[in-house]
Amino acid sequence: LAERKRSLLRRGAERELEREAEADLQRCQHGVNAQAEEAIQGIRAKLDDVRAEHEAAVRDIDESLAVLDQVAVGLEQQLQEQDALRQRCIESLVSWVSQAKAAQRRRAEQQTRE
Repeated sequence: LAERKRSLLRRGAERELEREAEADLQRCQHGVNAQAEEAIQGIRAKLDDVRAEHEAAVRDIDESLAVLDQVAVGLEQQLQEQDALRQRCIESLVSWVSQAKAAQRRRAEQQTRE
């Protein structure tokens, strides 16, 4: 009878210990879950910050590229204008040289006639 009482007490104690261990485990699990959720929220906030920074950097790059495109278009126009001016100068110079040669020939012919 005493042995049976001890066995029953032991079983009762074991059940009580298991119940307390389970309750402690659940409390710990809630704490761990809360910490994990807090960490996840922190990571999401950092990720949002990084995304915002990335988008701002992309906008800045896009704006810079747009400015560079405008500069390239302006430079191309200037080059075309310079090429056109250079061509007109060459044509004028060729015309002047032709006229000068013609005038020189006329003078030479006139001198030979005299």
